[in-house]
Amino acid sequence: MQAAPLAMTRMPRSPFPTRSGAMAGIVTLAVLLATFPLRAVAETWRFDPVHSQAWFSAPHQGFSYPQGRLRIAQGWLRSDPKDGASAQVDVVLDLASVDLGDAKWNKAVQGSALLDVERHPTARYVSRSVERIDDSRGVIHGELDLRVRRLPV
Repeated sequence: MQAAPLAMTRMPRSPFPTRSGAMAGIVTLAVLLATFPLRAVAETWRFDPVHSQAWFSAPHQGFSYPQGRLRIAQGWLRSDPKDGASAQVDVVLDLASVDLGDAKWNKAVQGSALLDVERHPTARYVSRSVERIDDSRGVIHGELDLRVRRLPV
């Protein structure tokens, strides 16, 4: 199995602006995390923590949808062009890296009322299914676990 870095940076906008609540925006991240390229042979790609990030959008009091980003601390994406439905992703997000474009908002989101970054510095996203868009693209749906205390082994 050959591994290569893959940076996920092309997701600045949520296609789901009707969700409500701050955590719903984070959950939207789970859905958006993977518009992924399919290759000619099955491969596992490791996310490059320096160049990888996840974008999200969270409704703010129903009248705006600020965008934010989180660094990907570690993770991998596995895809097989012969069986797109078998694609998988497992990612650990660095919650202390949350960036909403405003230092006060960043601090508020990192606080104990929302992410509680001091006690839970990471979140983990694991895929559960793949929705194929066309022959070369798809969206991976999965579960986002907040309140993860340590990086997975």
